[in-house]
Amino acid sequence: MNGNQIYINDNFKFFNPKNFIRNLTIIMIHGFMGSSKIWTPIYKILCKKFRIILIDVPGHGYSVCFKKNNILTMEYIADTIIKYVLKKNNINNAIFIGHSMGGYISLAIAEKVPKLFLGLCLVHSTAKSDNVQKRKNRINSIKLIKNNYNNFVIKTVDKWFNPNNIHLLKDEIDFTKKIALLNSSDGIISTLIGIALRKERSFILKKYSFPKLYITGTYDLILNKEEIYREVDKGINTNIIEIPTGHMGHLELPKKVTTILEKFIKSI
Repeated sequence: MNGNQIYINDNFKFFNPKNFIRNLTIIMIHGFMGSSKIWTPIYKILCKKFRIILIDVPGHGYSVCFKKNNILTMEYIADTIIKYVLKKNNINNAIFIGHSMGGYISLAIAEKVPKLFLGLCLVHSTAKSDNVQKRKNRINSIKLIKNNYNNFVIKTVDKWFNPNNIHLLKDEIDFTKKIALLNSSDGIISTLIGIALRKERSFILKKYSFPKLYITGTYDLILNKEEIYREVDKGINTNIIEIPTGHMGHLELPKKVTTILEKFIKSI
């Protein structure tokens, strides 16, 4: 935890260049209602090979940083991470891995300081902004959160996983719900508004040449797969890998996603 109450977890104290693959840093940013713990299955493997920083996004996990107007925009979160995580740790370049909302935040950071980026992996995420209906749905969810946050978590998290494998993913679903329930409803509402108001950042894909990789789920109920493919086609040095999961591939198929991430990192 730093002075601005942004919690990070890293493996720097164990870092020995002789034991790691290249002296580069991996920044991993979780999604909505998550925390740095959501990366646990992947982190356990990658932390033995790369320098990694896991971040609890403001309003999530152990990070309790809020804006005065109580809206955690993607730009505000990006500024906070740049100032209190990247600059504080003297990170001049890194590979960013963002899941869902973590991808929105990574793109906001890329707009502000593109020179930081050696590469970007968007895990079940998009550079597009919300359409009108999706924005309305997010805002309408605020009432549900205020009325019964626990119930909102239970109903929402179930939709994140491959509907064909729900019976096989009970432990992963319970793990995700447990993490979500540890977050404060106020922080979640503030972030939800920020997500709904986020800007379109597809231009990042075209403007900057650093490697970009999308990981998309065949059975993702949150993002439209066809739209993601069209988005990727318009990018420079932008590729996509499809896996047979829902919106939580890093928990549904952690070994497969780890292999994909490791290959992407080594290619840079």
